[in-house]
Amino acid sequence: MIMYNYPKRKPNRLKNFDYSQNGTYFITICAKNQALIFSDFNDKGFLELSDIGKCIESTIINQNKPNINIPLYVIMPNHIHLIIHIKEQTVSSEKYSVHQIVSNIKSYVTKQIEFSPWQKSFYDHIIRSKTVYCKIVEYIKNNPKNWQDDCFYMPK
Repeated sequence: MIMYNYPKRKPNRLKNFDYSQNGTYFITICAKNQALIFSDFNDKGFLELSDIGKCIESTIINQNKPNINIPLYVIMPNHIHLIIHIKEQTVSSEKYSVHQIVSNIKSYVTKQIEFSPWQKSFYDHIIRSKTVYCKIVEYIKNNPKNWQDDCFYMPK
């Protein structure tokens, strides 16, 4: 039997946590190979979405359902940040998890543009306090103007 020495991937989800339960989550999804394909900055320094970025934006907006709310997002050149709020889900309502929501966004965009622009997996953070929520909101809002200091920054 041939054994391959693949690098061990660190589990990136909280063990035994139900990601479909009522809660608020900070999500980051990156472009494959950190390609600068989602948006760019115009001459005045404002973020302008590419065609892929526009597809991502409409897909994010369409994720809002009675039990799901995405109150804030930003589409940067090579990644997106969003806050997902999953509301109390009743027995009669369709149940969604963070993984399903992110998978829906990725697969719909991939089908629309006919190739996958996505890095595998995504980063998530469970938001557990108002203080943390406010810090994340500020981070997302300020991400475009702090682009050159961002950990995902890639010069052209």
